Amino acid sequence: MGHRDPEELPEGGTGKAAGGLLEGFARDWAVNGAVFLSLIVVAAGFFSGGTTNVVIGLVIGITGIGLPWVAVGRRWPIARTWVTVFAVIVADALALAVMLA
Repeated sequence: MGHRDPEELPEGGTGKAAGGLLEGFARDWAVNGAVFLSLIVVAAGFFSGGTTNVVIGLVIGITGIGLPWVAVGRRWPIARTWVTVFAVIVADALALAVMLA
């Protein structure tokens, strides 16, 4: 399977180009949302009290802040970027559930 540059418009007409553009916007929103949620996890770790919550918040939050940007910056394949973003969102949600329970 060939590797496609995620910033390159697909060949095949206006429909594919528009689809690629919409996917790019959705991916940017998802990446920024995952990073913002990770910032919330770091803050929740500090403000929810307890050493365990601080460690959970820092480890999961900082990993969640960096990983989506690494995926975009290194131009990982689109599917791998989406999987990474969703994994960060799920990890952040689980961390918030554990810290706030």
